[in-house]
Amino acid sequence: ADAIGNAWFGSFSDGFFKYNERFNRFYFIGYSPDPSAGLIDPHAVSVMEDRQGIFWITTWGGVLTRYDPGSGVFTHYQDAPSDPTNHLPKRLYSPMEDSSENLWLGSTVGLVRFDRNSGRFHRVTLRPEQPGAETVAPGITTAIHEEGPDRLVFSTTAQGLFHVNTTRNTYTFEAHRGLFPKNDKSFRECPGTFPDRSGMLWVCTNNGLHCRDPR
Repeated sequence: ADAIGNAWFGSFSDGFFKYNERFNRFYFIGYSPDPSAGLIDPHAVSVMEDRQGIFWITTWGGVLTRYDPGSGVFTHYQDAPSDPTNHLPKRLYSPMEDSSENLWLGSTVGLVRFDRNSGRFHRVTLRPEQPGAETVAPGITTAIHEEGPDRLVFSTTAQGLFHVNTTRNTYTFEAHRGLFPKNDKSFRECPGTFPDRSGMLWVCTNNGLHCRDPR
């Protein structure tokens, strides 16, 4: 939901929708041949509103779209094949703005940070928090949340949860640690997470729903 209570939904082939509960109406925003007036990829995966009231839409085709509802203008950010330092993965998921107003994206290759000033993407290379700890490639990153200052947690489709220190670009890996049965790799599939108002983190896995207390 946005700051005024509208619910926003992505769809696989029809762009995204806004639902106004007061009037019980859906508003459709889809593909447009004019890039400034709509999406250039109708396969919308996730929609997020930032602190300035700007909406960020990730798509199945690897496009990040900025939508300003005040002006109605769309701006699109894509892969730059000619610039290997600004490479964008094919699939994008779950945009998230942290308390420092950094914009993070999930992707098929892990965590990506987007610089709104330059319009550039930065794939985050992580290393284990503890020397000698298990090295795990995160793979598809589906949901990102902030645990505290410079601390993120993100879920993956095959490797469980990762807790990241964004200052040092280090991580600790959580495949069980009180949340999942020890050594049961089937619980590493975490397609989604959701923090509630009490601070608990709800984790969807292929073996059911789990609740984690991060404190």
